[in-house]
Amino acid sequence: MDQSLKHKKSTRSILELLKKERGIDFSGYRQASLEKRINGRIKDLGFGNDNDYVDYLHYNPLETDLLLDSIIVNVSCFFRDPVVFDHMASEILPGLGLRGSDAGSGHISIWSCGCATGEEAYSMAILLKDLPQRGLPPLAGTIFATDIDPEALRTAEHGCYLSNRLKYVQLGHLERYFSSSGDMYCIKPEIRQMVSFSIHDVLSSERRIPTDCVFRHFDIILCRNLLIYMSPETQISMLKNFEKSLSVGGYLVLGETESLHGLFQVKFEQVLGSYRIYRKIY
Repeated sequence: MDQSLKHKKSTRSILELLKKERGIDFSGYRQASLEKRINGRIKDLGFGNDNDYVDYLHYNPLETDLLLDSIIVNVSCFFRDPVVFDHMASEILPGLGLRGSDAGSGHISIWSCGCATGEEAYSMAILLKDLPQRGLPPLAGTIFATDIDPEALRTAEHGCYLSNRLKYVQLGHLERYFSSSGDMYCIKPEIRQMVSFSIHDVLSSERRIPTDCVFRHFDIILCRNLLIYMSPETQISMLKNFEKSLSVGGYLVLGETESLHGLFQVKFEQVLGSYRIYRKIY
């Protein structure tokens, strides 16, 4: 059998095992990227062929978790892409607050999709909490943060991070919303309680939004640096889901190398130059 076909067959076997053992379906991901990460793990462990690694996976549950860590990229930090968060604080959140006042509601809902270890969701909570510090009216918000990786969510719920995750955190935010514990910085309870973390597979056909969400639509959806790992067909499916889940006038925030497919561009306007912040216009 051709070597590339052997790799593809082994990759399918491994992905079927992950789906069976961990309930995670990677069929919508870019297959070339999956093969690269799996092959990297096989080489790191020194296996001579793919079949030996497949056998090893069947009898070593810990390796299943380590392989998932290799496949699922959970690299994040607070206020990643500072210009995006500055625009959130100065324009988007105050604007949503004014819209809510006009509609008789001072509350917004936010979904951090693919939240990894929680830095993005907590960054949004800090911005909401900090509005009065900027001389702006207070704005209440509920933040739902979801991921498919339970280990990452446990870290998020714990809310403690090494200093390298805080390189974009302003000194005032650090003093007001974090407490230090050894070489770790922990989110204070007033911020932690603003975020609800849960497992959710964005590719699931059974539920469009997080299980514990009581809102039909969100004012802001952040899904940054997740689409790039998906096949083009899956990207379109995810964007359709986000479009349905956003309220009119709500915002979709993507990663810096991601963009809307042409199908959706008539329904959204880009609001900050080349940065991937889109407002749903109808």
